[in-house]
Amino acid sequence: MPGVLGDLSISAISAGFIAVAVFFAGSMLVIIQAAERASLDKAQTAFWVWAVSGGSGTVDLLLSSSARASIVVT
Repeated sequence: MPGVLGDLSISAISAGFIAVAVFFAGSMLVIIQAAERASLDKAQTAFWVWAVSGGSGTVDLLLSSSARASIVVT
């Protein structure tokens, strides 16, 4: 990742945060509704949220760094 620091800018960082916020909000609604339908308790719902967030965050970082473009996976 030699050119990563050279590619950073305020506009790139803000665009990334906006994209993640929009996609994150949509997927969280689906997860929370599915957890309610499955009658899961708060701890199980929190684990689902954590698992999806961690998994998609890891995949986002790997794909974005290899493609050198913003890629958001939900």
